[in-house]
Amino acid sequence: MSADALITVAMPVRNCASTVARAIGSILSQTEPRFRFVIVDDGSTDATHAVAASFDDPRIRLISDGRGLGLPARLNQIIADARTPYIARMDGDDFAYPDRFARQLTYLEANPGVDLLGASAVAFRTLGDPIGTFRLKADHASICARPELGFAMPHPTWMGRTAWFGANPYPISALRAQDQALLTSAYRTSRFANLPEPLLGYHQDIPTLNSIIGGRTHHARALAREAIAARNWPLLASGLAQHALRTAITVPQLLLGQGEAILARRFDPLTEAQKSRFLAVKRELDQNYPVA
Repeated sequence: MSADALITVAMPVRNCASTVARAIGSILSQTEPRFRFVIVDDGSTDATHAVAASFDDPRIRLISDGRGLGLPARLNQIIADARTPYIARMDGDDFAYPDRFARQLTYLEANPGVDLLGASAVAFRTLGDPIGTFRLKADHASICARPELGFAMPHPTWMGRTAWFGANPYPISALRAQDQALLTSAYRTSRFANLPEPLLGYHQDIPTLNSIIGGRTHHARALAREAIAARNWPLLASGLAQHALRTAITVPQLLLGQGEAILARRFDPLTEAQKSRFLAVKRELDQNYPVA
């Protein structure tokens, strides 16, 4: 690791051989170069490891032990070994804009009271078509105003203080909602913020029954634990009711083949400037790091 590294980039990957080169390339293309890039292959059965191993950059550390432990366990593994003041998240099927780290690092160093910083992102489908941008609030109070509905902080955009991540480990059992479970347990003693401009291309698939039910179940459990610990019975009642209602609405829609409509409703329309920048960043990455 470089002696002046400020950021540990945490990227567990599993079976994303077709997109991981672009994801890695987007990190190596950052205008802020002071980082250590830890890639953990979580038991891939495709060529993910071979693709990642083809990159020759001293900032990359590739870990592979043949086991599939899950995203939260792998993130905790990287965090426990981090020796930089900041940690940034990344996924193997997304891509970061080149100024992402510079923008986030500047904000965190100017705002020492903020523990965790997210950013907006442009959601896109597998073939590359942009869908829209995430609906976000900028400040902690707004982000946490309705914990029963979740926290709008796209997980792959996170950059935060290593000490905060160390004090708030990912819950191992929350495989489909590890980010929301973590935020739910930590929001009362933490400070969050979001940058409003998109700094990431975020790959999105049509939701499945497993992803919807699993994610909401894990978030509901985390919310119940938090509400009971705080003796916040209205939060408990509201949270369980909201999850039950939203699941009851979404599941029939999925069964009726309305997954595309569900996905589209999650995002705001792109402005022309946002669309142009997304396409420009993606075009350059695809030229240098082709998607298989």
